[in-house]
Amino acid sequence: MSDVCWLAIDTTGQGCHIGLYHQGQTITRSDMSPQSHAKLILPMIEDLLKQAQLNRTNLTGIIYTQGPGSFTGVRIGVSVVQGLAMALNVPTLGVSSLLALAWQGHLATAAERITAVIDARMGQVYWGSYQLGQQMSITHADSLSTPDVVSIDPATELLIGDIVPLIQAQPLFEKIAHNHSARLSIETLFLLVKIGIEQGFLSWDNTLALPIYLRHDVAALPKKQAGIVNV
Repeated sequence: MSDVCWLAIDTTGQGCHIGLYHQGQTITRSDMSPQSHAKLILPMIEDLLKQAQLNRTNLTGIIYTQGPGSFTGVRIGVSVVQGLAMALNVPTLGVSSLLALAWQGHLATAAERITAVIDARMGQVYWGSYQLGQQMSITHADSLSTPDVVSIDPATELLIGDIVPLIQAQPLFEKIAHNHSARLSIETLFLLVKIGIEQGFLSWDNTLALPIYLRHDVAALPKKQAGIVNV
């Protein structure tokens, strides 16, 4: 692993978050400026490489969050990954943003049954449930639904994500703490990739990087109607 140089990109939520993993060390950078994904992402990558005294040709792989999340953010992030991977001829590894959040909750609390939820706007949520620990399994595939469809056992399952705006008032979730952050950590994303490769549920791909939208008709809706906000 000492010769790897991985770039990680997350633009699925608020702000741009990137990181480099090289020679066992991780450095990261974030910018929470609103509506600035397209303007910020490439200069941030160049600045981070410069800080690490590296250049693009040193990269051996690019990790990215595929979504679901901000439609604009997902689209911009995946487009950047596609362009860099093709130009540098390096593989990519896409991770569901919901799985990444669930893994983050697992590391923070040691919980093994975790449901991750992201506000999808328009009165809906993106959510998925996972069993984490010695092995990873999906107990509910990433989905788009109204909040009342999300079902967990509060006694045995951790809820994590951007959940306050939509499901705080739902009776099922009244006793659940809502202090678990929806912001993805690049450091834990790198850890997830390492474990995922070891356990075989994640792998590098030489084909075109692809997004996960779940709401497939969002591009056809007016921005105000669709609730799309560049975050």
